[in-house]
Amino acid sequence: MRQWGTVLLALILCFFTASLAKGQPPGKVVRLGLLYGGSPAFRPESDPYDRAFVEGLRENGFVVGQNVVIEFRTALGKPDRLPSLAVELVGLPVDLIAALSTRAALAAKQATSTIPIVMMGASDVVKLGLVASLARPGGNVTGLTNNPGSGLDAKQLQLLKEAAPKASRVAVIWSSANPPEVLAIKGLEMTGPSLGVTIISAEVRGPEDSRNRLQHDYTAAC
Repeated sequence: MRQWGTVLLALILCFFTASLAKGQPPGKVVRLGLLYGGSPAFRPESDPYDRAFVEGLRENGFVVGQNVVIEFRTALGKPDRLPSLAVELVGLPVDLIAALSTRAALAAKQATSTIPIVMMGASDVVKLGLVASLARPGGNVTGLTNNPGSGLDAKQLQLLKEAAPKASRVAVIWSSANPPEVLAIKGLEMTGPSLGVTIISAEVRGPEDSRNRLQHDYTAAC
């Protein structure tokens, strides 16, 4: 088992084991909600990561279709659908929600303050209010963040300047619909002057807008 499957499985098993240790009724079926932003389907029969995840559950005593039911919901690349999908999972209800993106985690947190949420691939989780702090998350959200607010975007800009010392104008294409990108562009705009770099902000709202802005702002940056 590799990448997200290993960590997600470990976190979910911690919740499941703790739940059973609290004296859940014998034979109770645990309902797990998977909330994805773009994956088209959950296919353990064909996808190696999904299969490894299901096999890992079974190795630890949780068999899908017997004592575990997986409720899979995906926004199919349309993040505005995530809040309603999260509410749907809460209404079933599920015993735990695994959210595999920043916006999925935010949608899940908005939908419930009691059902445990395990996040993967989320960014700027403290700034966005997903957790109180990295050391003591508090609330009902835990998991992993791929950008703990350590100034990663500023560091990337610094590395770019070191690689291309003559660069003075950098176009950044970002989406206002993605909270981490809003924070990132603000950080870059603050860091740019100290490096002698002017940030050309190119906000996009969709694929076609992205292509148009890329062509326009690439020219401007050059």
